[in-house]
Amino acid sequence: MKKTIQTSAALGILLAGLGMSSCTNSAPLSLEGTWTQPIPGQPDSRQGFTLYADGSAESVKVGSIN
Repeated sequence: MKKTIQTSAALGILLAGLGMSSCTNSAPLSLEGTWTQPIPGQPDSRQGFTLYADGSAESVKVGSIN
């Protein structure tokens, strides 16, 4: 359940970014890269995903960031 909520939030952010980019006349938007956020209750850790140019993705969990 918790993973589904986090995945839904990440997807919402991704779609919002795509929607906003369609309103500009600049170069095409590239979402390729690593996207992370703090893990609730674990202030020294981050979670997220890496999006590759071919459209595939991989989850990311980073331990201590200090």
